Amino acid sequence: MEVHIAHPGGGPAIVTMRGQLDVDSAPALRTAFDQLAAQGAAQIIVDMAGLDFCDSIGLSAFVVAHARCAAQGGWLRMAAPTPFLVRLLSVVGVADAVPMFATVDGARRGDRSDLVVYRPDGRVA
Repeated sequence: MEVHIAHPGGGPAIVTMRGQLDVDSAPALRTAFDQLAAQGAAQIIVDMAGLDFCDSIGLSAFVVAHARCAAQGGWLRMAAPTPFLVRLLSVVGVADAVPMFATVDGARRGDRSDLVVYRPDGRVA
């Protein structure tokens, strides 16, 4: 898995992932979140467009990052999740605490019209 961090124009940090987030690759994501915490970054957007898979270890990295951001008065937002990730994050309850947006730009603005919602019938809206 590839993990990249960007800090565009003094706004929230954007963490972009490509590949599969699992027990073998989760340390790279945790390291990225640790670096951001050390820099005092309290607003983070996770661009999930290139993420093909996520297991429970990956989910725990998101939960810890969310807690760190919230403790600093900030937030963690997900952007461009695949339908698989929308369902996963919703079913396990992560989406209750960490909002999912269709686009990075929507996440940056906190645009409620760009929110992604998993419906009980399995549809993503």
